Amino acid sequence: SIAPAACEPAARLRAKRRAAVLCFVLAALLFERLPTIAAVALLGLLLYQLFFIRNRRLIALCLSSLLSWGLFEYAGRRIIERHVAKTHDLDVDHRMKPNPAGGINSDGIRCPFEAGAVRDEDFNVIFLGDSFTFGLWLDDERDAFPAQVERMFRLRDPHSPLRAVNFGWASSSPLLSYRLLRDIGAKYKPDLVVLSLDMTDFSDDIRYRHQIGYPVLSPTLYLIHVAGLDSAVSMLYDDFRFRSIIPRHAVPKNVAMPYFFLALQPFEQSRPFVQETERNIRDIHAFCRDTLKCSFVLLLLPRGFQYSDRESPRDPEAHLYPPLGPHVDAPDDWLADFAARADFPCHSLLTHFRNAGVYPTCFENDPHWNRDGHRVAAEAVYEILQAHAPPPQRE
Repeated sequence: SIAPAACEPAARLRAKRRAAVLCFVLAALLFERLPTIAAVALLGLLLYQLFFIRNRRLIALCLSSLLSWGLFEYAGRRIIERHVAKTHDLDVDHRMKPNPAGGINSDGIRCPFEAGAVRDEDFNVIFLGDSFTFGLWLDDERDAFPAQVERMFRLRDPHSPLRAVNFGWASSSPLLSYRLLRDIGAKYKPDLVVLSLDMTDFSDDIRYRHQIGYPVLSPTLYLIHVAGLDSAVSMLYDDFRFRSIIPRHAVPKNVAMPYFFLALQPFEQSRPFVQETERNIRDIHAFCRDTLKCSFVLLLLPRGFQYSDRESPRDPEAHLYPPLGPHVDAPDDWLADFAARADFPCHSLLTHFRNAGVYPTCFENDPHWNRDGHRVAAEAVYEILQAHAPPPQRE
């Protein structure tokens, strides 16, 4: 009677080993890279312990972990909501709330004047965009490149009628910019609308199309993004040995590509994922042409890692992209392809930043442009507007 009892732990140990080997072999058959194989094998072993062995200690550990995570998520969301609600709406568009002391007018845009102060005789330019257009982390709103462009025209001609109106805000995208332009654009009597495109706009547009509520209220999702794991589905797809039978465009677009996907691979691989943004750009242009009766120009803004390997050395997202990587020109490849099909001017600022000879153009711990970076952008935009949409000269 003692022998069978003594053999029982050994039998369980052999069963666990067989399960571990089986999980590892199956993972190795399905995936290519060792880190992915190990992660999938461990997940399979965990599920085996939970649902087949019904390991009580492991079940208790998982339940307590889920409870702790739930409390963390609930408390974190409440804290984020209270913080964000002070300055932004809590819907998917997350537009800014009026804050005259912070330079935000009653329409929720970074503008030192109200729409009622806009004059027909001025050459009014609306700048659409995200945090790069807004001028995130700049102490003075006048340092953002739209305001610097206006000053450059005034320096050339003190009587220049050009007036810049900054419609940019953090985490915007062409889809959200189009909605804002449609809602309040006519009040600012634009003669020209400039859309400044950041490469992350492509993934943002995909997410925003079907999203309800503020973009990032979950502390868990924020930590996943900082850790670079929000592209886990894409990484699993790339490691899947039989991916040829599942085309990439069959993977849900909102989880299929990394945040900076456009600069991480040849453009042809990104083609299925740029269509949402291309449609939104065309909608903006059509609204400018048919409703606002004004001109339209598209700008593609560069990221620091596209033109330098020294910018933003302490950026917490630095692990998401290789500085001066092999595909940093892929966004410009997209623009060239799109411009050939568009009937409005399309320009990239990448070459201008590469040739500017200015360092640093970004903050040390954040990829957004500092004052000098905005000056470099303003110089490029100034040249573009002179060529395509010069404001009339006052008599």
